[in-house]
Amino acid sequence: AVATPGAGHVNPMLPLIEAFLAQGDEVTLAAGEDPGGAVARTGAVFRVAGRGEMEWFHDLQARVLHGGPGDGIRPERINHYFFPRLFAEVAAPDMIDDLVALGLELRPDLVLFETYALAGPLAAEVLGVPGVHHLISPMLPHDVSELADDAVSPIWESFDHTTPGHAGLYQGITIEISPPTLEAQLLPAGESLAMRPTPMPATRPVRADPPCVY
Repeated sequence: AVATPGAGHVNPMLPLIEAFLAQGDEVTLAAGEDPGGAVARTGAVFRVAGRGEMEWFHDLQARVLHGGPGDGIRPERINHYFFPRLFAEVAAPDMIDDLVALGLELRPDLVLFETYALAGPLAAEVLGVPGVHHLISPMLPHDVSELADDAVSPIWESFDHTTPGHAGLYQGITIEISPPTLEAQLLPAGESLAMRPTPMPATRPVRADPPCVY
């Protein structure tokens, strides 16, 4: 499995990782770090891939001569800015060599990757194994992933592969974890698999006083 090294990126993958482990599979998760030891607590193996998020931001900051990366961007454009620049142009090439080396060592049956770990689909392609895309939120706007596709194109080319679109996302199975009412888009390609990591409650919900929305 491949993730960017933040709790909000790693934790949504843990229910599936725990399910793999429960049925006897071997799971290794690669990221810049194990946030809070979350991966280790599942019993999965953690391996380092890339330098980590703070180093990526330092690299991006070095490109911005005045101000900071993303300063002044409207909220609805934040992913349009950071997804191709930080996660595609900086993070993906930083992680890919470690991932390919790890894959050649472990010879995995598949590579599971979350949306922002854009080295994941390329590693799966290089290793010749299926890649499974694990969403960690509703889908990003498709024009955002197409911007990332342009950004990762040179990295794919350096491994003698051509990106298949959307930076390699949505090519095989995409695991969706958001309720349908929160997902406003359809998959641009591939097959969708909806996953509910825990059973529905057996008892009726009780209204809180005061009401709470989480």
